[in-house]
Amino acid sequence: MNLEGKLFIRENLFDDETARDYVIQKVLTDIDSDSEFEIKNQELLRQEYNPFELMQKLASLGYDVMLGYDNEEIIGHIAYQQHQEEDKISWHMFRIFIPEEKRGRGYFIPLFKEVIKKARTYKISRLKMGNEKTKNPYMVVLINALKRREKKLGIKIDEENHLLTL
Repeated sequence: MNLEGKLFIRENLFDDETARDYVIQKVLTDIDSDSEFEIKNQELLRQEYNPFELMQKLASLGYDVMLGYDNEEIIGHIAYQQHQEEDKISWHMFRIFIPEEKRGRGYFIPLFKEVIKKARTYKISRLKMGNEKTKNPYMVVLINALKRREKKLGIKIDEENHLLTL
């Protein structure tokens, strides 16, 4: 496995046809109904925008998606929104997705390690993993897996608040 993460908006992958098609099909059109993202952005999502315009609107609200690549193949993504809280910048991750046919191949933790690496590159101090109230089962599994790797990854996990400090 040779996993690499790329941030679609921040790293300007709009001209990469494979990345753009993936984001349109798996991120913009496959939205969990009644998710916090869908509820928060329902007015925007109901507008008639072409995908590029919608991506730009979402980017202006701090949204981005990290695409995970194994060699040149996209194996999944993590969507997040950037927040400024006091003097700290955090990424609030609200969707981790690995297609069913790629699940069970060990991509989950390496994909999140790429998020940690990118967050450090962009001087992000905290990662919020889902919503502690909804207890998304994927986020709970991720938090438990990362908790076992805290020292090795140089992170601190606040399980109760679903918060990872870098």
